[in-house]
Amino acid sequence: MPNPDKVRTASETSLSTENGNGSSGRAIEIFSDVTFSGSCDRVDDLQWSEEAEARGEFAPYVGRKVAVLHRTVVGVGDNGLALRDAVCQQHHVPPSRPVIAYVEGETE
Repeated sequence: MPNPDKVRTASETSLSTENGNGSSGRAIEIFSDVTFSGSCDRVDDLQWSEEAEARGEFAPYVGRKVAVLHRTVVGVGDNGLALRDAVCQQHHVPPSRPVIAYVEGETE
C-alpha cells in the first residue's frame, strides 16, 4: 500500500488496462480535489478502485461516475459533485473522503 504522506495531489489521474493484444482497453479517471494528507482509508479506496476496474467490476458503469467508500461502490451518477454530496450526506463522511471515479470505455 502506498504511503499516504508521499502520494501526490492530483486533479486527475488516468488509468488504463491493456487487453491481450497490447492495445488499451477501458480506462478509468479518478478525480480528486483534495490532498490525501494521511487518509489511509481514502488511499485504500483509490487503490481498490483501480483494481476493481482492472477486474472489470466497473463495466456496468461505463460512461458514468461511481462513488467508492470502504471498498464498495456506494453510488452511481452523472454529476460528480451531486454524487459526492449525496454520498457524504448518506454516509456521514466529509467531502474529501469518497473516491469519485469516471468510468471510461465503449458502451455496448
